[in-house]
Amino acid sequence: LALSSGGSAVQDIIDKTNRLETSKNDLQKQVDDTEKRVKNEQDTISSIEQSGIKVVAEATRLREEIKVLESGAEACEEDKSTKDNQIHTLRDEIGHQEELISKLQKEKKAAGGGRQKTEEEM
Repeated sequence: LALSSGGSAVQDIIDKTNRLETSKNDLQKQVDDTEKRVKNEQDTISSIEQSGIKVVAEATRLREEIKVLESGAEACEEDKSTKDNQIHTLRDEIGHQEELISKLQKEKKAAGGGRQKTEEEM
């Protein structure tokens, strides 16, 4: 009886050992899977951080470009205002010159008419 119960006890230990090894293997697989997920998450975080750095750099570059463009636009506005003033001044000058031309033409006509009278009187 002792032998048969001893054999049974040995079989129980073997069965327990097999179950423990199976559990250990299952747990090891879960640990490996979890470590793999953690590594993937860390890679994803690193990738996101790199993308964030690139976005910040691009935003800074664009801000600087906007400043340059705004400065250029401001200079163009000032130039346009100056040109508009010059055009206005030149138009005023043209109007004044046209008045002088008109006055001179009237004087010329009057002088021409006077010369004609003088010639007729002679």
